[in-house]
Amino acid sequence: KKFLWFPRWPIGNHTRMLYSLSNPLIKFFFSNNVFCSFQNRAILSLGIIAAVFLILYATALGSEGQIYRLLRRYGVIIFFAFTFLAQLLLLSRLKRHVDLPASIYNLKLTLCLMQFFIGLISLPVRAFYSSGDFNTRIENIVEWNFALMMILYFIVSYFAWRASGFSASFSVAKSQEQTRS
Repeated sequence: KKFLWFPRWPIGNHTRMLYSLSNPLIKFFFSNNVFCSFQNRAILSLGIIAAVFLILYATALGSEGQIYRLLRRYGVIIFFAFTFLAQLLLLSRLKRHVDLPASIYNLKLTLCLMQFFIGLISLPVRAFYSSGDFNTRIENIVEWNFALMMILYFIVSYFAWRASGFSASFSVAKSQEQTRS
């Protein structure tokens, strides 16, 4: 058999495209001290890694083969884990620096705790039901419930932003060098 290097796989094209799109954004955030504290950089780094593995997972969907199965499995596990960690860090940051209504903070905390307990429950389930159709059903139930809690966290974040008066904007302007020429 001929060994194929990673960039020659169909997923290699997506990886190169992801890198070329995300590299300037990552450089901007880290070089301009947008996220100057360690915790802010950790949240950003966890979010970027989670997004990369979500893209890796989504790219491998619908493909057959052992490698793609492995990419799907680790893609979704790392996406879930790193997103959960970023949410925990954000929650601790909100507690210390943002005046949020207790109901919003408690709801975000509850969602994080539910994700944690769903993750804990999944460990013995995988150990006791390691193969078969029943295991697939249990894994799907666990993953969908975990994903639901994760998405609800983002929806509650919208209400937290509204309650705190947070606003953000993004604009693109020509650089001075472009306007001179």
